[in-house]
Amino acid sequence: MSKAVDYYRLSPFSAVHPDAAIEESVYKVPKNFQLLLDQFNNGISFKKLLRACKLEDDQFLYEIETTQGAHYYIFEIDFLKSFQSIREKLEGWLGEKIHFVEAIFQPVKFSDCPPSQFYVGKNPVPIDFDLTKKYFNWKHGTENYYFNFLFKKRESDRLPFESAAFELVSHGKAKHKTEVEIPRPLIWFLRTVQEDIKANQPATLIPSMGSLRCQYVFGGLVEENGDPFFRDTYKFIYFPTFAAKNKKITCRWVLYLTRAQIAEIASDTVKTLFLWSCNQSECECKYSLQGQDCRHEL
Repeated sequence: MSKAVDYYRLSPFSAVHPDAAIEESVYKVPKNFQLLLDQFNNGISFKKLLRACKLEDDQFLYEIETTQGAHYYIFEIDFLKSFQSIREKLEGWLGEKIHFVEAIFQPVKFSDCPPSQFYVGKNPVPIDFDLTKKYFNWKHGTENYYFNFLFKKRESDRLPFESAAFELVSHGKAKHKTEVEIPRPLIWFLRTVQEDIKANQPATLIPSMGSLRCQYVFGGLVEENGDPFFRDTYKFIYFPTFAAKNKKITCRWVLYLTRAQIAEIASDTVKTLFLWSCNQSECECKYSLQGQDCRHEL
């Protein structure tokens, strides 16, 4: 397949390769990302498309890399209810606050935008149009009736306890395998994850280390990168002592769980996990993978 092709199979935010075989679902992507970026007040230059995902009908998310090394998201949608609804939708999917890039051309009236001709109904104009018009663009997108938004991908998305400064010491490799009872707080959390998986929530479809979270655990879908071991696998960082409400983090569990394992834990079919630990008796850190470097708070 030619590298100039503008059709891609959009799987759940998996890596996009222009010469990949077209399989079940094939969708267009914007033909010229640079022209699209030029419609926004950013001055960035397009390098390559990293991922593409169909989130819902006529709603697409693209992750791109710029020549400056930064990563941006482009979101396309066919109907604008309000800017606030777009913000809430995207922040819910990505698990982070979003700062949109302003568009260069800001129409005076909604009817000045060609996509508005496709709207039907008594009140087709976005209810917060004066705010919406600052950030949307409709030129050089996938279809002539799509609106698109641009925002930068955050370098990190930390939970409050992650930003604390911990002095860590390596205890060596995790070499000792033990059977561990799954803590109730972790089960409760994984039940909510299972519900999201069953509902095909975007947070369970997009590789991320922050889209699935609560006060004492965070994680998300692992990016395969061609490794079948990580297919349909989620990575979670669990803080048992924080979950126990003493608010002091003295250890962590680094867990890799498949969709099937999450379903089994959520249904109480599986009550224990075989995890690896280091040779320090006082260390309570646990790992799904053998040989991980065990790091512990001093």
